[in-house]
Amino acid sequence: MVDIAVSIVCYKNDKEVIEFAQKLLRQNCIERIQLIVTCNKTNNQEKLESALLSILPNTQIFNPNCNLGYLHGCMYGLNHSGRDYQYFMICNTDIEFMSKDFIERAIENINDNIWVVGPNIVVKESRIHQNPYILIRPRYIKMLLWKIIFSNYYFFKLYYGFRKKMRKTHKANHNMYSRMIYAVHGSCFIVNGDCIDVLNRYEDNIFMYGEELFIAEIIAREKKKIFYDSSIKIIHNENQATGIVLNRRKQSWFKQSYIYLYNTFFK
Repeated sequence: MVDIAVSIVCYKNDKEVIEFAQKLLRQNCIERIQLIVTCNKTNNQEKLESALLSILPNTQIFNPNCNLGYLHGCMYGLNHSGRDYQYFMICNTDIEFMSKDFIERAIENINDNIWVVGPNIVVKESRIHQNPYILIRPRYIKMLLWKIIFSNYYFFKLYYGFRKKMRKTHKANHNMYSRMIYAVHGSCFIVNGDCIDVLNRYEDNIFMYGEELFIAEIIAREKKKIFYDSSIKIIHNENQATGIVLNRRKQSWFKQSYIYLYNTFFK
């Protein structure tokens, strides 16, 4: 029975997507998994499809003919799959599962009350833990401050420079136990079908950055919970494409995202 959908996007990282499929193949529950790939941009789609299907025949590949971004791209693939699933994992391709039962253990946490589960995510190079992403809901004033910072390119650069320095001082000091939290990191999270149904109502409003807060606010509106499970672990290679390039286009995307978040959920 195929009841778990794993949705990823390809953006000129064909080799990494193929390597991800090889890692996914080692999961104990692979016979339950449908891999869904949305090609925001690919180096050679025909070659990519051939490689993926040879590794994991239970793969579907979709091409929206534009760059939909991360969450919107993953949702596009799920909505075009044409199948019903009980569980969904949305994740980056630059991750490594630290156990063969990672997905099995993750979905054990999902129930009528808990709609989203986030694992223990460790950045490979820095050893920084990316979860819990945000423990409690930000106050109005903090969201207002973020909106102001992301609305100005120079504030944006200063903020990320300061954050990078702060992260270096908080590397391996992590003793956070499994618990309910406000938001999980977007590089890997597991949800149930009800959560996907609700996200689809907001599909037209999904943006390029800030998906963690977007999902957290929707879950809170539904009076459901987000759970951080410290016992299931992945290594995040955090490639350059998703990380540190600070240009005006990226700043404009952050600006749009945080204006929407502020006006919709916090104003």
